Amino acid sequence: MKASADPVPGGYVLNGSKVWTSYAARVDIMFQLARIGGKGKGGVCCFLIRTDTPRIEIRPIRGVHSDWDFNEVFFSNAFVPSDALLGEEGNG
Repeated sequence: MKASADPVPGGYVLNGSKVWTSYAARVDIMFQLARIGGKGKGGVCCFLIRTDTPRIEIRPIRGVHSDWDFNEVFFSNAFVPSDALLGEEGNG
């Protein structure tokens, strides 16, 4: 997983990707960790994001048994509202 969240008026813009996301193609919401600001554990935040958010792409990873349980998720300037942030900004 490598994702960043940039603060903008009313929320955050997410960029990056996450691999091996369980059931992302089958659910309405998902958790996403993203870094706000510089390096260090203080910059990692958790977001609760709707999977139908514009500019989020979910690609199923075909399993050995033809299941689609795991997915790659890509964020390309995806806006999420500030109430999607769980907890306080920069406090994990």
